[in-house]
Amino acid sequence: MTIEDKIRKALMKHGMGSTLVPIRCPSCNFLASTPEEEEQLFRKKAQCPHCGVKDKIAQITLDNYILVCDWIGQFATSSNHRDQVSATIMFCVLFESILETLKRDYISIHPEIDSRIKDTEKTFKIKDVFGKTLIQLLDSAPLDIKQFPDEWETIRIKRNNFMHGHSGYLYLNQKDAQDVMDLTPKAIALFIWMNNKYCLRS
Repeated sequence: MTIEDKIRKALMKHGMGSTLVPIRCPSCNFLASTPEEEEQLFRKKAQCPHCGVKDKIAQITLDNYILVCDWIGQFATSSNHRDQVSATIMFCVLFESILETLKRDYISIHPEIDSRIKDTEKTFKIKDVFGKTLIQLLDSAPLDIKQFPDEWETIRIKRNNFMHGHSGYLYLNQKDAQDVMDLTPKAIALFIWMNNKYCLRS
């Protein structure tokens, strides 16, 4: 099964259809999560499933998430150890980028947060922006999405130990590459779920 097949299967499991290139409503930021919603957004006279606005041209998200997912799959299934390590590092970059996108979009609809954090120079964590931890934000998510933070933390620590020289080159291995290949669909499902839960404009 390819990484694309895994992503499609994970999205369908969560009732999200199998859309791999997210289509946004330009009015409310809603992400099409099923083929039916995608088609509805692209039809000129049809209403957005969330806000009901008509006659807006749907936007394909500019993020290269799906392209990176494909690369993770290619590297993870390689027999070359360097590629397997690269798959793990690339997965971490992918999910960190997803978190930054979610924080950016949430701040854009809550200007009071923007004014509060502009006066500091620290790096903002999820809790700084949303007021809750990632685990708390996923409290009502499907079970395997809800379990993702623990799985992510395990991979993140391994990546950091490797990058900062606290472990040898063989510390990241084929099993880690397979793990991140399995986690990649969950990361995309989490992105769509959190966007439509927390980052919609009214």
